[in-house]
Amino acid sequence: MAGAGGQLDVSAVVAAVEVLHNPREAKATRQQAHDLCESVKADDGAAFSCAAQLVVPAMPYPVRHFGFQLYEHLIAKRWNSLSDGSKQQMKEVSLQIIGQGTDQSMLTEPHFIKEKAVQVVALIAKREWPHGWPNLFAELTRLSQTDDAHCELAMLVLRGIVEGLFDESVSDGRRNELLVTLNNEIPALYAFCFQVLQGNFVKFNAAPAGSDEQRKAKLLVTATLQVFEAYAPLSSLPVICECGILEALHALLHRPEFRETANAVLLAVTSKKTKDAPAPAMCGLVSAILDSCRGGLLQQTDYDFHKRLCMALTELGANHYYSISGQDAVRDAYLELMASFTNYHSLYVSALTTPFWRSLLDSIAADANSPRMPANVHGMLLNTLVEKLGNKPGTEEDQDCEDEFADKEEYARFWGQAKAKFLEIARKLSGAGPLEAVMFVGSRWQQALQSLVEAVSGGGELGERGVNSMEADLHMLDCVMTGLPARTLAAQPATSQEEELLRSQVVGSCGMLVRMLLDIGFERHQTLAAYVTRALVFMLPYFRTHGGEGSEVLIKLLALYDGFPLRSPEGAQASHAVITMRRRVSAAVVKLGQAMAGALLPVREQFNLKVQALLNAQAVTGEETSHLYEFLFVLSNPLPSDEERAAFLDGILFEPLSTWQSSQVTQAVTDPTLWFVGALDGGPVADEVWEAQRQQRGRMHGILVTLLCICRRCLPSGGLGIGAAQHAGAGADKVPSSVHRHVQAVLPNLTLLIRSLHTVWTPAFRARVQGEWQIVYKPVEYEATADPEYKISSDLGGDSRMNDLCGWLRHMRDAAYQLAGVLTHFTDGFYGAVMQNPALLDTSFSLLPSLEQRHLRTLLRLFITPMIRHCPPQLHTSIVGPLLPSVLSLLLDRIESGYAEMRERDAGAGGKTEPGSEREDIISDQILRLLHREVVELGVSLFDGGQQTLVLPNTVSGVGPAIGNGVQADGGDGSEAQGAWGKELTEYVAANAAVGSLVVKVLCCTLLWPDSGAFTRAIGGLQRLVPLVKMRAEYHEIVGRDLLRVVLLGLTGGGPAGGQLNTSETPLLHLLRDIFVHLVTVTPVVREVLTQSLGVGPQALDEVQEAVLGRPMAEKKQRAILKEWVRRC
Repeated sequence: MAGAGGQLDVSAVVAAVEVLHNPREAKATRQQAHDLCESVKADDGAAFSCAAQLVVPAMPYPVRHFGFQLYEHLIAKRWNSLSDGSKQQMKEVSLQIIGQGTDQSMLTEPHFIKEKAVQVVALIAKREWPHGWPNLFAELTRLSQTDDAHCELAMLVLRGIVEGLFDESVSDGRRNELLVTLNNEIPALYAFCFQVLQGNFVKFNAAPAGSDEQRKAKLLVTATLQVFEAYAPLSSLPVICECGILEALHALLHRPEFRETANAVLLAVTSKKTKDAPAPAMCGLVSAILDSCRGGLLQQTDYDFHKRLCMALTELGANHYYSISGQDAVRDAYLELMASFTNYHSLYVSALTTPFWRSLLDSIAADANSPRMPANVHGMLLNTLVEKLGNKPGTEEDQDCEDEFADKEEYARFWGQAKAKFLEIARKLSGAGPLEAVMFVGSRWQQALQSLVEAVSGGGELGERGVNSMEADLHMLDCVMTGLPARTLAAQPATSQEEELLRSQVVGSCGMLVRMLLDIGFERHQTLAAYVTRALVFMLPYFRTHGGEGSEVLIKLLALYDGFPLRSPEGAQASHAVITMRRRVSAAVVKLGQAMAGALLPVREQFNLKVQALLNAQAVTGEETSHLYEFLFVLSNPLPSDEERAAFLDGILFEPLSTWQSSQVTQAVTDPTLWFVGALDGGPVADEVWEAQRQQRGRMHGILVTLLCICRRCLPSGGLGIGAAQHAGAGADKVPSSVHRHVQAVLPNLTLLIRSLHTVWTPAFRARVQGEWQIVYKPVEYEATADPEYKISSDLGGDSRMNDLCGWLRHMRDAAYQLAGVLTHFTDGFYGAVMQNPALLDTSFSLLPSLEQRHLRTLLRLFITPMIRHCPPQLHTSIVGPLLPSVLSLLLDRIESGYAEMRERDAGAGGKTEPGSEREDIISDQILRLLHREVVELGVSLFDGGQQTLVLPNTVSGVGPAIGNGVQADGGDGSEAQGAWGKELTEYVAANAAVGSLVVKVLCCTLLWPDSGAFTRAIGGLQRLVPLVKMRAEYHEIVGRDLLRVVLLGLTGGGPAGGQLNTSETPLLHLLRDIFVHLVTVTPVVREVLTQSLGVGPQALDEVQEAVLGRPMAEKKQRAILKEWVRRC
């Protein structure tokens, strides 16, 4: 690098820079050139000397660029280490650099060279101005007066000083100093810049088109506008307005050469979040822009300009609407222009306006005296929004958004985001103009229903555009109704005449809309019924206070079950569209009934009879049955007395209970062979025989679902409860005493059903099932784990009989477990029946070993865990004690063997090569992990002391109910009982080593089994368990030895089969600390395990014990000591 006499060889540097910019050079050569350039930067003296020679105009542009980089490096990295003399020299050199420009170089020199040159001055200014460089602005002013080239460079320097001012490289103190000084200089700076802008804009207009003079003037106008854009965020709006830039922007927007930059300045000004905008200046600016738009500015410009102008005007409205709101003409014209931008054909531009409308509508809602929105703008916005909502991606090309989105998926996501914003604006528009909004949706629905009737009357259907339009009208109706102010829908007259007039008009318009929906004859076609049903649900805000038409609405909706049956008279299944429509009807009936329960009380019996008729005719599905019973319950909420609500419950339970206890059902739930007609003997079965059996199974499932729905609704915290909506005070959550009697009536056949379902999975029964019918044992509910596209029909080959039986077994099993779990909430009924007839539990659980993992998991989650958690403390010995050890032993054995098979298979020892084995392995692994987690949840809940959520019914009449032979359950508040019973359950399990040791073993083994979710839960349970067993010697061996060994194994990097435990060390350190602190002084087992596992002597143990327990300290400190000690060992 050095030439003769040790001087820097600048030519070598020049050559190196040229090599770096030559892509044809070899990689090794380019690396050598790079190393040379970096070595120049490393030597301050060499860098300064070299830079001075590289930046001269005679050098090639890449070389000059590198020379400026050297100056930047010295300033950015070495400035604080330079001497004062060197700093002064750098200031002088920087001004000399920008003083090299000429009028000719102004047009020919690349912009990146100019930017690099002025950065040298700007970087020094950020560090030295004003105290270390007080005459900088004077020098720049003098330089700008030399010629146009120097004036442009001065403008670039001024912009460069504030760019990056808020970067991390500028300290807070230095930044504040610069801001204070700049605020003092900005008025003079703006005056100077505006003078330059005005003079050169005049020159630009006067110079011949395309001449050098015009090109120079264009560069200066652009550079000056960029200065205004950079300084606008730092200055106040009054200062900006006083300099005349707002008036200039109007003129500049009319020149294509300056529109983009002028728009950027406008956006910078309007984006300021201050409240000091002078009204005359802002009104003048808006008026000028409006005049330009009326004069054809938007027609003369393209999408990019429209988008940027919309952004600027949106910011102006969102931040400074107050400055124009007092001028009615300007304000209304501005709102019309913004509404036209919302109606813009590009979705992106439309979405840009939503912040302004949100801000405006919020201010109107907050201030009753604020100017109202013009009616034409309100209507235009509503119409625009419904049209935008109806134009989903793919239905209308949005050509101007091609540059905004990378692909169709991104555009679709943006449409979803914009849709949410449009819906929000629609709701706020409803609040700003209630009557106008309701009348708008009324007219829209009148047209929509007419078009819909015409489309379906001839047997046709709506096309894609028609469907989208109807969905948009539904969304708009929902937004308008939910956005209406409560006062406009009040049931009582308003106090003021004006408010009462508005209320009566809104209520009347809503009533007309409901009447229009009811009179359209929607029962004639399922498409009409589907849309009208959804529309009626969206009228809920009106129905809540004006339920006079509720009876007619619900009668028409309930009639749809008969009008669109599940099966035609010929036996054909209903279409998917009909099924979907019926689901909507079911949900709508519940919602509307809840909203109008008070108004419907006089005709409640009429609806009760109609629902019972539907249920008795088996004209509804299980899901619809659930909704219909919920409908009856919400209608019972306004009943005034407990006796009436109890009578209501007895009434709706009479029919299903009678059927459930009938000899026919008892025989069906006792003998599972009756379910497998044609599957056991293999002989042909006539269609009528199969259909009769199918209907009988359907009735069984329907009764089971009915009982489940009713019992769920009786739970005090499982929904609204009986009368909970109207009786929220004392006694609202009380369960009628007859419920417990009904529970006892349900249990016998329910336990027989559970036993029969378990019998189906016994080896003896499975052996009787014919080969092709073995498909009913396939875990279809988990097939999606391995194949998201799985459909059972592909396995069954289209055999509807096998499909029907497989689905029925699964649904019956789930419903039976759920019903059994729900019944455990009713302490009197369930546990009283169990104590009177202990064989009920034996009937339910005697065949557990025959069940698959998936069944055990479901049974544990839905039935066994609730039964244990809800068991009264007095019955722990009778129920929990005998049940838990056998269940936990079975589950522990299943999980251990399952993970052992998984490890063997993963190690390659399984040797399974048959087709489908991988898919089966995925499913079995998933089921095993889910079972494991469920078992861990049970184990953790047994030691949580009642911390988990538990729903318990309150006792009746404040007297503890009798259970079995005079055993009393705790009464009082359900939450108190929950906590007390949970604590007593924990105490019982801890005191019963036969149960507690199994729970500890499950949680301990979980730390070794490969499931991180179960591991995390087990750690939490073990931390609660360790203090509980501190003084129980029967647990010291399993906790102090087995559990401690597993913890140490994880902390020292070991694991099962030489692997790693699936966790971080933090939870293990928590557990280690708990075991050490609570047990090291209580049992010698802990010291023995630590000695064997870590290889430490008694003295070392004494030292760490003293360090941890010798004086009081935080748990965190104790864990840190133990962590360091284990690490050293």
